[in-house]
Amino acid sequence: MDNKAGHGHHHHDISGELLELLSRGHSTQELRDFLSGKGLDDDVSERLIKQAKTIRMIKSRKTGMVLLAIGSIFLLGGFIVTAVLFHSGTSVNYAMYTLTTIGILLLMIGLVKVMGW
Repeated sequence: MDNKAGHGHHHHDISGELLELLSRGHSTQELRDFLSGKGLDDDVSERLIKQAKTIRMIKSRKTGMVLLAIGSIFLLGGFIVTAVLFHSGTSVNYAMYTLTTIGILLLMIGLVKVMGW
């Protein structure tokens, strides 16, 4: 029974290493080679690679959703500030262009992360 617990912990360590390799841009074949070097069979390797890619995608989507929310807040804030400044006769250039640009950039980066590009 202790052997199984140690074995599971070993896979957890390897999963962490896999996530690190994925974040550095290593290919699937390089990941397979890494796991093969650790003495894991192909089925276990494929399962661990799939799991690591899923975890990475979930983290990326979560980050993307946060960026989408922040970008939306910038756009809404920019709209409100621009409307208030316009009605008070003040220049709207700074609020309109700066806040809109920041909001759109955050939205675009967020979309890329959500879609997994």
